[in-house]
Amino acid sequence: MNQTRTDTLPPNAARKLGRLRDDVDELNTLARALDAKARDMREDVTTRERAIGALLGTDQRYTRTPRPLHRSDPEVVARERELALERERLRGAVARASARSAAWGSANQLLTAIEAFVRPVDGRVIIEAAPPEVKLRKGESAAEAVERVRRRLRELQADRHRVESAPIPSATAKVIARQTVDALAARAAPDVSGLIENEGVIRWPGLAYMLDAPAFSPGNEHQIHEGGLVRDGLALVALLNRDALVAVLDREIDATADDANALSTAEREKREAQLLADIIAGEREEEAFIEMARAHGLDIARRHDANPQAVLGVMILEASATAMAEAA
Repeated sequence: MNQTRTDTLPPNAARKLGRLRDDVDELNTLARALDAKARDMREDVTTRERAIGALLGTDQRYTRTPRPLHRSDPEVVARERELALERERLRGAVARASARSAAWGSANQLLTAIEAFVRPVDGRVIIEAAPPEVKLRKGESAAEAVERVRRRLRELQADRHRVESAPIPSATAKVIARQTVDALAARAAPDVSGLIENEGVIRWPGLAYMLDAPAFSPGNEHQIHEGGLVRDGLALVALLNRDALVAVLDREIDATADDANALSTAEREKREAQLLADIIAGEREEEAFIEMARAHGLDIARRHDANPQAVLGVMILEASATAMAEAA
């Protein structure tokens, strides 16, 4: 991975990013080593299987005795017992290699997101954030605190999804419906200026269209391009029967609306802002408990989608705020 410069980060964040890089490299090395060990063990199991096949005469390529042994022969029984143990060890080795590879993949995904976040952007300054004040509950371990915060984060994300997918109020929908009908009607309004000025013609607006169609003839295939203007029937209905069309839309809106769960634009934005603030605060607490566990010798894997700002303990100072700070 191409490492991003860290001179744009506060010192503590730069040191932490370096540590995260080392952690990912260590996980990768360990994952590769475990995978290589599992491959060696798999080859050993295959060799043992072939040796037993040679004893039984089922694998002629490796026959070592002129007369095959019976499966109940003590030597065969002993070797099959050893093979069963090696297969069990192989299953454990494969599981460990798979788990370590998944851990590396998750950590590397997070590191990639962090590297992208710290990449310099014009007008943006990354500053150190105030660390959260976290405290373990009575009888709670740091690992349990991390899981408690993660449960809360899942609840907040669910709340955020509900807010984002909440319907709009029926009153708002009716305003939009009227605006849509009025725009349609305006689109169909005829132009009589030519008629008034010089007894010309009335200009009726329409919709331009273009058709591309294949044309076939013996030994030849080509495209035909045709275009023209068609009358906008829906717009004409809106012009001639605006109130009737609005009444139909109102009726459909009333039948479909869910005002009990609806949110106005202002309320939606307010709730989303509060939820986002609660989520980043929760992620900062999660990271603080992860660091607390690490200080006591327990490594807790970070989520692959953890917020880079929370992991590094930083926040973004936008250009406008930077200019104000420099002016002060």
